[in-house]
Amino acid sequence: MKYILLALPLLFACEGKLPFKEVEPTTTDPVIRARELNDSAIDLFTKNSAYGDNALAVFDASIALDSSYDKPHINKIAVLMQLRRFDAAQKAAETLRLLRPADADLLVLTGMLFRLEGDSANAVEYFSAATGMYQNNMANLDSLAPVYQGEKNKLALVHWIMGHNAESERYAPGMTSEERPTDEIIAAEFWKGLQPQ
Repeated sequence: MKYILLALPLLFACEGKLPFKEVEPTTTDPVIRARELNDSAIDLFTKNSAYGDNALAVFDASIALDSSYDKPHINKIAVLMQLRRFDAAQKAAETLRLLRPADADLLVLTGMLFRLEGDSANAVEYFSAATGMYQNNMANLDSLAPVYQGEKNKLALVHWIMGHNAESERYAPGMTSEERPTDEIIAAEFWKGLQPQ
């Protein structure tokens, strides 16, 4: 019964523009139901990006059922970025940081979202914190490991974003001579880093 009640706000949030048919939940377990809702929201947005607001409502319902489940948070950020709602995406990233406080990629993504909103001061704070995390990660890895090289490349990219070309060249020679991608592309790349490997 409580899941039917949970579905009602979701239906009202979608304002009659339902691109999917109403079905009974397959479980009463809130953890499993949160995962089902996350998957449904992904399917919904993948079929037609015009249903972005509907997908966001479904992600919110998933988060309401299990706020510790990080995937709907991550996917919500992606949808908000695609809808170019960078301020809302930044706020969603801040919420995700409560679940993943030691995630350097999330710090860079949050910094990029601040930057896309025109807030360079906050962006630099996040970038600086991320460089420290990347350096700590590298200190604890074998320098021949592929993960080490990935962290090193990310560190170089963050220095490049901040305009620290000498530091960037130190970690990835030749990077500063390449054409710089847009801030949106960089944010999307760091969002990909949040996905499970």
